Amino acid sequence: MAQTDKSTPSATATSNSLAANFSKAGKRQVEAISAIQADVFKELQEIGERWTARAKSETDLASELLGKLTNARSIPETATAYQEWAIRRAQMAVEDGQRLFTDNVRLMETAARLFSNGGARGSA
Repeated sequence: MAQTDKSTPSATATSNSLAANFSKAGKRQVEAISAIQADVFKELQEIGERWTARAKSETDLASELLGKLTNARSIPETATAYQEWAIRRAQMAVEDGQRLFTDNVRLMETAARLFSNGGARGSA
């Protein structure tokens, strides 16, 4: 019985040490996940800002077309205004596709760190 009493403090110390280690590991994981979530949020915010600017540029382009159509005095001037608008709109569509692809890649790279051990260790 005396031996059991002597081993109990050691077992308690070991269990306290394990609990402390688990607590530290859990805290590091939460900090790492929080940092990655902040990165994802920042990336989403930047993407939103870029698309908002893009929407404004399309509005500006439509407004410019309307001005040209209003001032057009002949069918050739009208056709030229539409042609210029269509060319620019097609260029913008290509840029949209590239931007969408780039935004998705960046977002997936950032979010993928949530699922990789390296990302959790790297930010702790």
